[in-house]
Amino acid sequence: MSMSVPHKAMVVTGLLLFVAGCGGAGHNNALMKAISGEAESYAQSVFEQQNRVLMAITQFSGDPSLTDLEQDKFYSLEDRVNAACAPLQEAAFRTMNGEELDAGLQLAAFNSLEDCEQMSVLVEVELLDSRPDAAQVLSAL
Repeated sequence: MSMSVPHKAMVVTGLLLFVAGCGGAGHNNALMKAISGEAESYAQSVFEQQNRVLMAITQFSGDPSLTDLEQDKFYSLEDRVNAACAPLQEAAFRTMNGEELDAGLQLAAFNSLEDCEQMSVLVEVELLDSRPDAAQVLSAL
């Protein structure tokens, strides 16, 4: 669910205005809420996707019949997703703990969305290619 460049630019601009507190009054606040709502929905979708992929990796890596090489492959896949999604994961963790996010973390999380989404899709494809039961496991999560 990648955003087009102009669409992403519009959302980034809206978020920057929203985060900076430059919403103004009346119709500007409504526009800022709409833009931030769309960005929040996209972020939630990406977070859920990476979370599903990480849960599948955890499930597969628990298989006692795996060789060390196969186990290392799962750890590597997990590391790749975690590296691409770290700012988004941090923002989600803090939000779930009731903490307010500073503007820097909000921006870092938003800027990580596309890389996180792309890495999650790439790793999901690798799982589907390497495990005959991957489609069933992923659809159940």
